[in-house]
Amino acid sequence: MKPSDLNAEAERLIAAGKMPSFEEVIAAIKSVRAEYAPKIKAARKAAQEKRKP
Repeated sequence: MKPSDLNAEAERLIAAGKMPSFEEVIAAIKSVRAEYAPKIKAARKAAQEKRKP
């Protein structure tokens, strides 16, 4: 997706009244981080443990 595509999509959402608020976006990011951050950290730790002799 190019920046111009993103801009066009944002304009379309705003015109349709479907653009999420800043707070909604932050809440979604927080939710995704809460779910996936521990999984990513565990996978990184497991990969490091595999590399140790």
